[in-house]
Amino acid sequence: MNFKRIIPYLTIAIVTILLLVFIYSAYTVVKKETISAFNRQQMLVAKQTSKVIENFFERFKGELELLSSLDGISDLDINGKAIMQKYYTNRSERIKAITRMDENGRIIFTVPSNRKIIGKDLSYQEHVKYVLKNHSPTVSDIFISVQEYETIAFHMPVIKKGIFRGTIVILIPFEHIIEKSIPFSSKKERYSCENTTIFTKKGNILATTCEKLKESNLKESSLILLKEKIQDNKSGIVTYIIDSKSCPIKKSKYFCAYHSVKLENTYWVVVVMTSEKEILVIMQEFKNKLYLAMSLCLLLVM
Repeated sequence: MNFKRIIPYLTIAIVTILLLVFIYSAYTVVKKETISAFNRQQMLVAKQTSKVIENFFERFKGELELLSSLDGISDLDINGKAIMQKYYTNRSERIKAITRMDENGRIIFTVPSNRKIIGKDLSYQEHVKYVLKNHSPTVSDIFISVQEYETIAFHMPVIKKGIFRGTIVILIPFEHIIEKSIPFSSKKERYSCENTTIFTKKGNILATTCEKLKESNLKESSLILLKEKIQDNKSGIVTYIIDSKSCPIKKSKYFCAYHSVKLENTYWVVVVMTSEKEILVIMQEFKNKLYLAMSLCLLLVM
């Protein structure tokens, strides 16, 4: 008799446990699929961003190759200087300067005109050392130019009759690269990318949609770990925990997709990441429906 009395309660308990197991299993599967969908979307964004940057430099490469082949540029005569001035005028929104450097690494002409830097020896700069040694197209890391601003240099060797005559180099403001390549997040999109960051080969942050992340400059141990994970000149999916006072979300798990940008002598890495918190917010509706289904089942049993 006593056993019969507890049968209903036992049934409810068993059904509840089974429902909880079902809900947990369903939630786990959906969560895994949602994260996979985010990672696929993030990888697509990372690859697209990488391609935009590579195309950006390819266009400049074609133009610099043409300029470097001109006698006026190799000899740096009046005609060559006029060509450089015209090129700068036409590209002033994309570049900060165009310069001729001789075979010893000294500036011999620059536009805009700046007499203070004529004759300056640049051979101590790492990217200049590379181009002087290898005589091949060279892209620098971020550096402070002799014109005293942060920039990226793109050197094209000037070779006449098989003799290296120095380089023609443009200084590119990386802000322009950011505007053309980084897709800022949109909360209206189903798969919005919370943060997109471009790292240079050395691990410097070239650009990011999170300014506070740039301020930390990889000093936080979690960011150092991320840098180590992505420095393989390939592509992949990684996760990492960020615990930084410099970032808006503390102790958050991030899912990251990264893809390399191949640039002549070097490479950059595009990292697109979304916090687990944002993904869970999207899944909240699904979770609520599961809870509702569980409640209805329990009511039917009772």
